[in-house]
Amino acid sequence: MSVAAQVNQEVHQQSEEAQFIVDHYDLLELMTVNAATGLGTRYTRCVTVTEEWRIFAAYVVAGGILLSLLLIVVTVTTGFRYAKKIEQRVSTPSGSLSSISQIWSEALVGRLVRCSHIFAFLVFRNCSSRFCHKRASMLGDPDVPLPRLWQAWCLVPVLSMYGTLVLVLLAGIYMQFE
Repeated sequence: MSVAAQVNQEVHQQSEEAQFIVDHYDLLELMTVNAATGLGTRYTRCVTVTEEWRIFAAYVVAGGILLSLLLIVVTVTTGFRYAKKIEQRVSTPSGSLSSISQIWSEALVGRLVRCSHIFAFLVFRNCSSRFCHKRASMLGDPDVPLPRLWQAWCLVPVLSMYGTLVLVLLAGIYMQFE
């Protein structure tokens, strides 16, 4: 107790500058910590921008998930109608598309699986490499002519969904590391 009284008495005898330091010790500590770590007033501005970007990334994640669900609905409704037409045209007795259409029904998951296989077939078919052409021939007949509208209804929703999911994953990673 006597030490505290002695310190208190010395503080009261200090000059005005010393009294300012004692009164505003928290402010002084904040300033020296920021200066010692190389973070000055610029850090506080970056915190605001980073926080704004994290909020933006959260909106991107939420919007991307909703957009992906919407694209899944488009794929299993309108896209499936065209996927079925493509299946009927390109499936061969030895190809995987004919067995996939028999295994998977026209229920929601079956439609999604069948659309995914048609998507893979169209991607392999449209690639110029011999490897991709061989993979497409394992699924069906890649030489059958198909209307571009049918291909678009099978490719665009699925590509958009995958692109949106990649964007959502990158935004989620950004939110985790900041």
